[in-house]
Amino acid sequence: RGFGFKLEGGRVQNRPIYISTIEEGSPADKAGLYIDDEIVSMNDENIENMSFDQVRK
Repeated sequence: RGFGFKLEGGRVQNRPIYISTIEEGSPADKAGLYIDDEIVSMNDENIENMSFDQVRK
């Protein structure tokens, strides 16, 4: 089921990784995430200069 959001962006698109959609009632929605929120780190790792494919792994 996942967390209920989709990511887009990345180094190849010359844009930060950001939340493009959030499912209503999902864990992401309940946590207070918003569309266009930028994701700068995951699991204490800086992802600001990564491609989308690198972040997905």
